[in-house]
Amino acid sequence: MWLSGFFALAAVVHTIRLVLKTSVQIGDFAVPMGLSVVVLVVAGVLSFILARLGCERCDCGTKHN
Repeated sequence: MWLSGFFALAAVVHTIRLVLKTSVQIGDFAVPMGLSVVVLVVAGVLSFILARLGCERCDCGTKHN
């Protein structure tokens, strides 16, 4: 489950970047805001999928749909 948490954290960080409109510079390259949108969606989807897979494999006795 820690991996889904990692992707969730990445999604939150990119959400904060988009809300605050923070610029990111890596060397001479200015990272576009559109890249954060893509990473936010991909990380969010991966987090959701990995969390669901983790729940399916758990042995907690909870009925998962």
